[in-house]
Amino acid sequence: VGGKIPHYINQKKWQEVYYEGPVSILENKQYQKPYFLESSASGEIKLITQSDNSFHFQINTPQRTKFIFMENYDSGWSARVSGVPTSIEKYQDTFISVQLSSGKNDVILTHSSSSVNINYKLAIVIFVLTIAYIIVFS
Repeated sequence: VGGKIPHYINQKKWQEVYYEGPVSILENKQYQKPYFLESSASGEIKLITQSDNSFHFQINTPQRTKFIFMENYDSGWSARVSGVPTSIEKYQDTFISVQLSSGKNDVILTHSSSSVNINYKLAIVIFVLTIAYIIVFS
């Protein structure tokens, strides 16, 4: 709290990086990126681009391994590895994983929510019915 982190905040995990008056900004010293390779694998992961529903990675690994992405699994996710549609598996019954071959892998993960698509279609139908109602009953 303004230069002094309260005792109930884990001092080993959090470090104050800025404060002004009663406001403190803390940094998580144990932060890890929400994506990684299977524990026994080595390699390099580079996030190229991301949007609201898509993530593009370039991954180099010397051996066949799994790429784990800490986003909740659901049927709306799709994956392409080096341009080829690839199946997505659950990791720890919750997250997304994709099998990679050794070498350079270009991974694109995309999420398409069926409920959003249904809502768009429903909005269009309601709009058309409203216009038809106005035309017929005006």
